[in-house]
Amino acid sequence: VRDRPWVQEALGQRDQHVMLELQARNDRMINQRVAPLHEAVRNASATDEAIAGLYATLKQQRLTGARITVEALAALGPLRDDLDTGTATDILWTLKDPALWTALVTDRGWAADRYETWLARAMRQSLLPPTGTRRSPAR
Repeated sequence: VRDRPWVQEALGQRDQHVMLELQARNDRMINQRVAPLHEAVRNASATDEAIAGLYATLKQQRLTGARITVEALAALGPLRDDLDTGTATDILWTLKDPALWTALVTDRGWAADRYETWLARAMRQSLLPPTGTRRSPAR
């Protein structure tokens, strides 16, 4: 997935806020397609060892993606003062969980656009310093 153009577009940004907006867009695109399958795999993982392994792999892949994003964010500027990269990765990993899509869009009836906007804002607020302390993008 890391080599796909839409992922490279996000990782190639020079502004942390834009990077997270594109990450939210990408997560929306992914979750629209895979959230129902993810839910089925999660449910089946409790009773089938092979599916439990698949579910563990899916979670690990999401963690790797979150780590790559956090490292790219940190290279551009500061993260929130109370975060190290490990904690920031854990937060982003949680926000990218397809279960959030299922809960908000499927269960609560949110429009996909509303989910994407919320996700981008949640990522920014959770990972980046308040806007007044924002540093210029790296050059």
